[in-house]
Amino acid sequence: MLHRHRGLLFSLCRHYSRRGLEVDDLLQEISVVLWRDRERLLSLSEDRTMIRELHERIALLDEPDRSIVRLQLEGYDYKEIGERVGMTEKNVSVRLVRIKEKLRKSMDI
Repeated sequence: MLHRHRGLLFSLCRHYSRRGLEVDDLLQEISVVLWRDRERLLSLSEDRTMIRELHERIALLDEPDRSIVRLQLEGYDYKEIGERVGMTEKNVSVRLVRIKEKLRKSMDI
């Protein structure tokens, strides 16, 4: 489970710190907490269903929106995403806001 969601966890850690060692420390601390609470977390089937549904909705997005979301989940910042998909940093930011709103509406959140 930790391995499968490593990109998302890494993205979360990079949100709080840009320094490599701090990101690694945060990732390690999160991993320990998740490991300790694994029984409780694994019992949250409703949350897992929602996450699976979200991933299914992401897979249905048109390109480059799908790539933008996946790159963000993998921990890339807006500038890095823009370089990979051929957009400006500002355009990536605007697209992500629109994509998130579209996903929220489609999931009735």
